[in-house]
Amino acid sequence: SPSIDISKYVFAVIFSSEETKVKRQKKRKMSKSFKKWKYNQSLYKIINIEGGLYMSSIIVYFSRAGENMANGEIKILNKGNTEILAEKIQKAVSGDIFQILPEENYPFAYDACKARSKKEHENNDLPLISNLKEHLLDAYDTIYIGFPIWSRSFPRIISTFLQCYDLNGKIIKPFCTNEEGDFGYGELELRSLLKDSGCILKPGLSIRGYEVSRSDNVVKEWVNK
Repeated sequence: SPSIDISKYVFAVIFSSEETKVKRQKKRKMSKSFKKWKYNQSLYKIINIEGGLYMSSIIVYFSRAGENMANGEIKILNKGNTEILAEKIQKAVSGDIFQILPEENYPFAYDACKARSKKEHENNDLPLISNLKEHLLDAYDTIYIGFPIWSRSFPRIISTFLQCYDLNGKIIKPFCTNEEGDFGYGELELRSLLKDSGCILKPGLSIRGYEVSRSDNVVKEWVNK
């Protein structure tokens, strides 16, 4: 019987094998790229710190510009003190940031704002928020929540926000700006508000409004506790 030259078949098999290997490598590479893309696109921004995995943080805050009490005097602020503090915290933790915006803006004038705030506090109102987002907090395990101290506590719009989300298992770290230098009844009332939420409420950070601009070191120390 005639002899068969198998060299071309051997070559074909080798070529096919190499081609399959290259395809697999490309597929693996594409898979890694896709996973990396999905990872980068994901809301779950996981970072590696000292060998441990930690979910990312979000800084949520309510702030107000306009007439404010600063060191015993009414001054006009182009940017609210709490917003400035929130941005410093964001820089310190590399977290996302979200500003709570009221459906009805608070008055520019200090006395008018104070009167509205007092009424909301006394009536335990829940002021409407214009920019609520569904599932906003789902991707985060640590939530920094910031506000100015009004009527010796947090503005009632903070109650509105916190009652809109599932906080079970979340770490809540409150921060505030104020004239007196403390939370007033704020932390106590927060604890009462969140007692059945399943969250972990950590000690807060309180900064006098006129000291916010030079609070970087205090902020860094607090976020690392």
